[in-house]
Amino acid sequence: SNAGTPGPDGTVSSQPAYPATGPNGLPPGIDDVGVYYRNQSGKWVSMQSETVTFQSAARIADIASAGIVRSDLNGKIEGAHSQVSATLPVVFAVLVPENVEIIEYALIELHPTQNTRTFLSAEGGFLHTQAKAQRDQIEFLPEKLAPRLYQITLPADEGKGEFGLLAPGIKRTSNKEVTARIYTVSATQ
Repeated sequence: SNAGTPGPDGTVSSQPAYPATGPNGLPPGIDDVGVYYRNQSGKWVSMQSETVTFQSAARIADIASAGIVRSDLNGKIEGAHSQVSATLPVVFAVLVPENVEIIEYALIELHPTQNTRTFLSAEGGFLHTQAKAQRDQIEFLPEKLAPRLYQITLPADEGKGEFGLLAPGIKRTSNKEVTARIYTVSATQ
């Protein structure tokens, strides 16, 4: 049974004890650059990325105020729900590539529609590496587990819903679309 182990104070933890590292110096199940989530039995499971397509919602702010054009970017992911379902709090592990910082990733609340999930990015901030406050961005405190390996927890108080971890880097496609990679999860309580 996965009842957990009594701690020094006598309480029982709901999480089983984990071996610290596997043969590669990383926790078991984490073997390559990418994003993982901890499943209900406490094992790290590799996540497949999905494509985000950014669409500009350019609008003219106030022509009287120097004619500044402000452009918000809407991120759109196909499918109303993630293929991955996990119970809150959702725990991610991110093994970042060389020369990439964990703060370049963004934890985002997604808004499901009939057949897509969307999020709003204020003034294209996701395409820059500055940590600007984004409309649908959730702040996180990464916990370093090993060199280039970080744990990110989506807290239970975010409530159930669709969430994604947006990876840094964008691509421009042949039809001038801007795309990026995101790792998504349907969080349940």
